[in-house]
Amino acid sequence: TAAGVTGTVNWEWQLPTSWDPVTSSAGWDMHVLGLVYASITTLDPAGTVAPSLATSWKYAADGKSLTFQLRPGLKFSDGTALDATAVKENIVRGQTQANSTVSSELSVISKVVVNSPTSFTLDLTQVDYQVPDLLAGKDGMMVSPAAFKNVGSIPTKPVGAGPFSLTSYVPDSHADLVRNPGYWDAS
Repeated sequence: TAAGVTGTVNWEWQLPTSWDPVTSSAGWDMHVLGLVYASITTLDPAGTVAPSLATSWKYAADGKSLTFQLRPGLKFSDGTALDATAVKENIVRGQTQANSTVSSELSVISKVVVNSPTSFTLDLTQVDYQVPDLLAGKDGMMVSPAAFKNVGSIPTKPVGAGPFSLTSYVPDSHADLVRNPGYWDAS
């Protein structure tokens, strides 16, 4: 839309099983979760991995680690910095939270190393060239670490860095969202 254009869209879709990408349990949740969360990578229309929160990534020569570069200045809708430390906290939570539905998918990551605010390296348990694809989905959706103080609220009060922010949610009824002006690709 053009700058300054406003409006309302009413859209009917299945509400997610959880607004928390770590605990959501249905494949269709991706469509709705993608409204409030941004992933480290994305898939383009041809299904090829493309930049999103990360602008680039490179595997080590032995294929057992890969280093990502994040866009500078990223923020969650609550103003928390979306930096390499936030990425590490998200991956560790996905691996270790007792009710995580993504822990087995993230098990290929043995360690997350924060190199700088905009760079992190994933050490892998084995060579796996599908990790950038994996991080284009729920496994790579970033939740504000400020919300981790009460992870029980994330399934109904998500805080992401996606194109929209959830303003109201009535389970089994509706969700209201507003445009996130701080989204990295707001145009």
